[in-house]
Amino acid sequence: MLGDCLNIRYIERVEKHPCLQRNYGLSTQKQVIDNFKKVCICRSVTGGTIMKAIREGSLSFEALRRAIRVGTGNCKAKRCRPKIEAQLEAYKESLVTAGKEASKAKA
Repeated sequence: MLGDCLNIRYIERVEKHPCLQRNYGLSTQKQVIDNFKKVCICRSVTGGTIMKAIREGSLSFEALRRAIRVGTGNCKAKRCRPKIEAQLEAYKESLVTAGKEASKAKA
């Protein structure tokens, strides 16, 4: 399942476009889909918007709620909260692994 209205051929063309790699840091098909796919349907917030807010320092669901109003729609985060918390955990884990790799490189 690639999303509601995403065409595979379109994504394959977009994936190779240099602007996506330069401006968004997207290099794989999964990253392209996750960036443009809506996570919070009530507020039409995409995964890319959420990741941008996370990189800018919103490291909890409540911080994201204040920053980009995610999870404040009609469902009150019943549909999107698990997906957003999974994104937060994945980002925090990537920071930890990046820190471990940096410390190994120094040693």
